Amino acid sequence: MIEVIQPGDGEDNNTLTLTYTIPDATVGTRSDVSYVEATGTESTVDGLHLLFFNPDNHGNGTFVATASATLKDASLKQNTITVTLPAEVKTENEYSVLVVANLAKYIPVAANLTTYLATFADKTYGQAWEELQALLPVDAGGTYSFPDGRLPMSGTTVKRSGNSAMSVDLLRAAVRIDVKVGDGLTGVTLSNVQLRNIASVVPFFRTQEEISLPRAASANQSVTDNKVVGGLYAVETSLGVTDSRVMLNDATCLLLNIKSTAVHKDADAAKTWYRVNLNINAANMQFLKRNNAYRVVVTGVFTPGSTTPDEAYNNKAMLISTVTILTEWKTSGVTPPDVTIQ
Repeated sequence: MIEVIQPGDGEDNNTLTLTYTIPDATVGTRSDVSYVEATGTESTVDGLHLLFFNPDNHGNGTFVATASATLKDASLKQNTITVTLPAEVKTENEYSVLVVANLAKYIPVAANLTTYLATFADKTYGQAWEELQALLPVDAGGTYSFPDGRLPMSGTTVKRSGNSAMSVDLLRAAVRIDVKVGDGLTGVTLSNVQLRNIASVVPFFRTQEEISLPRAASANQSVTDNKVVGGLYAVETSLGVTDSRVMLNDATCLLLNIKSTAVHKDADAAKTWYRVNLNINAANMQFLKRNNAYRVVVTGVFTPGSTTPDEAYNNKAMLISTVTILTEWKTSGVTPPDVTIQ
């Protein structure tokens, strides 16, 4: 039990006991790629912020107050926290609540975080739902990342009138990308994977239909046993890519350094980089959905690629074949991790 005391007006403040649970991965009944298990810090919750709004069926409820809780044992499967709420939140009232996790990782300076949250004081529930977002930090090399592997998560819930019990399902506001060489493909070695063209801002709730935000590299991963499992994260996307310029500059894509003994020899030995655009359907729409994992399986290497990742990025030719499989992110699944406020 962790006591988290928020500023209030005395000992009679309302309190909520919050328990969040990250369940163990469920064993699949199939032997193929029906699910992936969370790795590393993908299910870690360092802190929560709860934004309370007056209820309104059309999303126009006005802001009431914010409460926060910092978890000291976030790596545990279960944490129980007592949150003392601001005086504005009354047990006898009903509220619509937006819950975000790990926001402080993206706004690490406390004063800046306080200022950011204060901007929602004059917002409605619907406006806050649209505007809550995390800015990805960028390193000196221009690569964006998810700090300390902490993924932004979010959920919506309702605090019922006269009831201090509340539950919420948190969904990761990120997309996981795994890569592997197909089991039946011989003489092929995958050595490096880069992820390009992700938005630099992650909305906690909103899907970005058209992204005008800067796009850049997100990750550069080494490979073990011809596969990358965890560590590559994109942003939820629904994007039309019929325009070839949009496909090139905006479509989230992988750059693979992959060598085939049959293809890469003599003058072509160094032409091992290839671009793979992720999950684009026959209608030229790219769909990447939050809290889902996409497993890209390399099924064939046909001709030499490019000598550098930047060259491959600008190469429109389909020189290798892949299959992208939507898989369930099992340790959170559809309702990850379960959070109950009692």
